[in-house]
Amino acid sequence: MQNKRFEQPINTHIMKRLTTLVCMLTFIALSASAHKVTLTVKGIRNDEGQILVMVDSKSFSEPLYAAAAARKGSIEITLDLPEDQPCDIRLFHDHDSDFKMRTDKRGAPRDGAAVTRYNPAKGKSRIAVSLYYAE
Repeated sequence: MQNKRFEQPINTHIMKRLTTLVCMLTFIALSASAHKVTLTVKGIRNDEGQILVMVDSKSFSEPLYAAAAARKGSIEITLDLPEDQPCDIRLFHDHDSDFKMRTDKRGAPRDGAAVTRYNPAKGKSRIAVSLYYAE
């Protein structure tokens, strides 16, 4: 006795369309959750070292890190944020590229530093931040 359920051939045209539709929806969902932001860092005093950036949010599973070579004046860094959620952006000018922020006797940063809050709901994909140097 044969199983009648498998007697009809599978319509490959419908299967291809269904597979394509699922792939397209997956791509749209993934691209909608990623968010590109251009960070302009101003007020860099010299070309020494690098600019280190950390982006953090309660909704991120872990912080996002970025680095770029320091250049006197300003630089731009493109950040690929994992979600379209508000986040905190912290950065500093690591003059000697040791991944440590130098501080004075009181604990205040000696390297140029900045902190800002980014909210994608405001519709901006560009942020400008000026470094603050205590010395």
